[in-house]
Amino acid sequence: LVGVYDVLRKNAGGFENMITMMNAGSDDNFAGGGGATDGAGIQGFSNYTINANIMPGSFWNDHYQGIFRANMLLSRLADVPGMSDAAKARFAAEAKALRATYYFNLVRMFKNIPLLLEPLTTDNIYEPEQADPAAIYAQIEKDLSEAIPDLPATISAAAEMGRYTKGAAKAMLGKVYLYDNKKSQAAAELAEV
Repeated sequence: LVGVYDVLRKNAGGFENMITMMNAGSDDNFAGGGGATDGAGIQGFSNYTINANIMPGSFWNDHYQGIFRANMLLSRLADVPGMSDAAKARFAAEAKALRATYYFNLVRMFKNIPLLLEPLTTDNIYEPEQADPAAIYAQIEKDLSEAIPDLPATISAAAEMGRYTKGAAKAMLGKVYLYDNKKSQAAAELAEV
């Protein structure tokens, strides 16, 4: 589960992160640095010239790494010996919420992406095809809706800070509904938060 969480660093950590890139594409800030060639991906976001040649590959790779890890955890969790059913349910909920987060970032960034719900193996690595964005949003909403009941309402242990809670998953689901143009569902979900 720690490995599934690791990819969240893409949201705000390091040079190539979602906050920097998305803010550079808004009026919140402008790409800077040493000039127009410093950080070509950020510059491309800032001046709306992003293309496949300057798009940082880590935006694709890191998110799919998180999805792979979530899928692997979900496929093997039932067979873990000595783990309580409550712990398994919480781990599954967190993995689904994280998978939903990674798909949400991918679909907003790339639109047409493969929808992978099982770990890729050498037998099926060349089979994935692009899914319709509506199918991606449906899976994101499904993952978050299934995760919410098994997530804790609050976290008090210092060692667990930063893990998904019901409120965080509901807030994410509300945001997903907004992006999916489901305004009344977004309003209802966010009112609960």
